[in-house]
Amino acid sequence: MATSSSRRNFLRGCVLLAAAAAPLGVAGEALSLPSGTANGLRRSSFTPHLRTGFALVSADGAVHPATLLQVSDLAAGPRGHDRKFRLLFSVSSRPQGGIFELRHPRIAATELFVAPVGNGSQYEVVVDAR
Repeated sequence: MATSSSRRNFLRGCVLLAAAAAPLGVAGEALSLPSGTANGLRRSSFTPHLRTGFALVSADGAVHPATLLQVSDLAAGPRGHDRKFRLLFSVSSRPQGGIFELRHPRIAATELFVAPVGNGSQYEVVVDAR
């Protein structure tokens, strides 16, 4: 069973990476992204929401409150690129890494791979879209 779940998560992640290359649509004050897709992710969409509350929602519906701590460059990427960046969150409930729906009142919900880093209460999302 664990192999099937891991394979499903891997394939799901591949689909999300492919979707990240799709163009961005903007409507009103929130991004116009279809729920459940990673297309159109932009650094400029997240930067205004530093130090604000997000929610990481797992496949089983568990909600993990998170605070966006940092929006930064990828170590091996170009500086300031709007489609290549890293998000760092503080999450007190410490879920296992995996695919979560990322929610914020001003950004359309999207599914992303979230991984624990650092001291255990920090989690990162890496966006490397073309």
